[in-house]
Amino acid sequence: MIVFFGRQTRSRSWFPADFPDLELNRDTHFVNEISLSIDDSELNSGEVSEEPPEPRTGGGNGLFRRLSVTIEHKAAYGFLFLIGISVNLTVLPLWGQVGTDSPIPSIEETHLPGRESVSRGHLQRYRDMTDRAIDRGLRYLSDSQDGSGHFSASYPVAVTALGGMAMLGNGVTYGRGVYGYDVRQAVEFLTSPNVRDDSGFISEKSGETRSKMHGHTYAILFLSQVVGTLPDSIEDARVRRVVSEGVQLIERSQTARGGWGYLAGDERDEASLTVCALQALRAAKDAGFSVKVEAINSAIRYLRQCCKEDGSFMYSLTMGSRESTYELTAAAVSTLDAAGDYGEIHERGVGFLRRSMVQAIGQKRPVLDAASGYPYYGNLYAGQVYFQLGGELWEMWSREAWPELLRRQKAEGHWESRFGSEYATAVALLILEIPRGYLPIFER
Repeated sequence: MIVFFGRQTRSRSWFPADFPDLELNRDTHFVNEISLSIDDSELNSGEVSEEPPEPRTGGGNGLFRRLSVTIEHKAAYGFLFLIGISVNLTVLPLWGQVGTDSPIPSIEETHLPGRESVSRGHLQRYRDMTDRAIDRGLRYLSDSQDGSGHFSASYPVAVTALGGMAMLGNGVTYGRGVYGYDVRQAVEFLTSPNVRDDSGFISEKSGETRSKMHGHTYAILFLSQVVGTLPDSIEDARVRRVVSEGVQLIERSQTARGGWGYLAGDERDEASLTVCALQALRAAKDAGFSVKVEAINSAIRYLRQCCKEDGSFMYSLTMGSRESTYELTAAAVSTLDAAGDYGEIHERGVGFLRRSMVQAIGQKRPVLDAASGYPYYGNLYAGQVYFQLGGELWEMWSREAWPELLRRQKAEGHWESRFGSEYATAVALLILEIPRGYLPIFER
């Protein structure tokens, strides 16, 4: 579900090279006035070219590279004053979507069915801080995106998919608004022949050397959220073809036990990849793609078999390790939630998560550190579990986790991780966006 606000208007995106005298206030994010020249025939028709200029190939696609401007015909709004062939434009605030009448709602303004306690609870005190943190984080990601469209050189496929979802998670739509161009660039990167082989495997040769399947499943998850929102039918058909081929590859790569391994065709499966693959299949199915029911059912059985007596979920059924963690348990329980499996295994998993969280609080450790090995990964899934449950568990987790997550953001707008600041920032943003409910993966 991608939410559109307000009315449609004509718009195009320009780069500051088109406006050398552009003055932008970094604090308020307002542009006061721009002067430009347009062709007389365009002025008479009340339109400008819908085609954006060719993007430059270096540095980021950041906020100060790109500016979305809406031009209305003077007969309709009286904003265009013909002086020679010069036009003065009043520009909308940059935190909203171009061509919209209202900004993206804050946490307490977002009402999800059965979630009044979530939207109007204690998080309201962090409303402004959360809005600013998300804005700064998205700006950091935008500035990190290179000319090819990826957000990370180390994990280009996985982090580009996560970064794209972080933008969608704040109400950004493909090709529209401040970060719409970044989403479009991410889609173009992930669907490029340069990162796909003949089997439909989405994998960048220079990155993700250990677990390419993680990147592939994240890419399918992200692209499944985008299809149907692309304005061009040819482009939409191209992305749908990539998703369809990617889904078929995931189905072919499933092991005999029902899980997935690090590479396509790998028979050594593990739970974290099974979670990623299952979520990608679920997202594709929800978007209207053909997905084999048995592939989903087999993956659910795999996760159920990974659950130990104490409710924790172990790493793998085939690698000889019965190690279990808070992170894997949160991911597995979140995926069972998405599959509608609320039985005894789910209850045991929730019990383990609760005990781990209470223990961290009792030891005066940050609740985020209950996921000690992979804090961003673990808390993305834990946050979804607690949000779905609502009530006491969501209250307990978010009361502790929210201010700590905000505190960990750096002055430049990013979060840090051994997997790179772009990865940490994308996942931290997704956590903060859980109550906003824009992404289908955050819906009940």
